[in-house]
Amino acid sequence: MYIAHQIAATEANLTFLKQIGVDAVIPFGPPLNAQGIWGYEELAQLKEQVERAGLEVVGFNNIIGTPGIRQNPARAMSYAHAQDQILLAGPGRDAQIDKIGQSIRHVGKLGVKFINYGFTLTGVWRTERQALGRGGAQVTAYRHADLPQPPLTEAGDVPEEEMWDRFQYFLERVIPIAEEAGVGMACHPHDPPVPNIAGDPRILRSIAAYKRLVEMVPSPANGLNFCQGTIAEMGEDVIEAIRYFGSRNKIFNVHFRNIQGTAHDFQEAFLDDGDVDMLSAFKTYLEVGYKGPIVPDHFARLTVGEGYWGSWGHTLGYMQGMLRAVQG
Repeated sequence: MYIAHQIAATEANLTFLKQIGVDAVIPFGPPLNAQGIWGYEELAQLKEQVERAGLEVVGFNNIIGTPGIRQNPARAMSYAHAQDQILLAGPGRDAQIDKIGQSIRHVGKLGVKFINYGFTLTGVWRTERQALGRGGAQVTAYRHADLPQPPLTEAGDVPEEEMWDRFQYFLERVIPIAEEAGVGMACHPHDPPVPNIAGDPRILRSIAAYKRLVEMVPSPANGLNFCQGTIAEMGEDVIEAIRYFGSRNKIFNVHFRNIQGTAHDFQEAFLDDGDVDMLSAFKTYLEVGYKGPIVPDHFARLTVGEGYWGSWGHTLGYMQGMLRAVQG
């Protein structure tokens, strides 16, 4: 296993990673081209840009987005995407799945091994962006009791099993393409892992649901973007989850973060200040033979000096130290 970072491939970001000794990058995919896909040339240019900085692209981020937020002003973070019909089970979903398949083939042709994605109508929610962590550092938080009742999205109030059906429809058509292309599809759980927000059934909110995901379409290409923070939010045993999925080669990427609390009331934390023993987690990844990237996620933001770079530097340096410790 090795330390990587998911980050926009700007000159400053790539220079920072090179200087700090992190050589693996998981950038966001390029903008969709006129055909609505990740074009091979655009992907190749992005990969070449990273390689010119002396780094390696090991995966790509976010091949499918969150359509329900388009008309929902209550949600704090918003971004657009072009896969609404897939998540809404609309008449255009087969065409959109075909475009995702083309994008996956292009990623495989480049030799990049996995793509991170989620299957959620409304994405990640937080009720606070500047909660106080250790020493007044800024962290995000989710307090379910503080969440105003958000309006339904354009998706309406979707029954849970209907959302599972939509997910299975997607997996049954995309995973065979990914397997043929040699690309792992790494699915992120729902964050926060609560049953429903704004009519969005948060189906990937437990270890049982994660097991259902990988068993639904058995394939070496069907696996997890294993978000430790979200697993901890679930109140699940993170170490045992690493053992279960890691021993079955279902972890393709790790979001390495710590939290304080559980699903309905939690906040982010520094790696050494949360509920999970992160060194034990590192040891367990090593024990199960995990060989993929370990990636920082949702870092605590320092409020003094160069807060952005200092925050990333602290997190990545801490992770590098733990990796050296467990590898001996």
